Amino acid sequence: MKITARATIAVDPADPRNAIIADIDKAPRDEKGLVEATTDVVLLRAAAVRAAAARMVAERLLLPEDAERAIELATQDGLSQLH
Repeated sequence: MKITARATIAVDPADPRNAIIADIDKAPRDEKGLVEATTDVVLLRAAAVRAAAARMVAERLLLPEDAERAIELATQDGLSQLH
């Protein structure tokens, strides 16, 4: 099974953790002062891609210190423990 979607995120350009994003200071901002971005997301339901998918999601959506724990949980116990 494959699900394709589009995700929209908004990040605070003043947050020091977002300083690694190239030219974030030049990006247009929404009414809340955040920089919005969209990306295509593909979800696959297969045991063979579970760890790779968890890594991709964790690296992009979680703080670095949380990403490693999420990846560890997904690799050991499956995605059921990721809330």
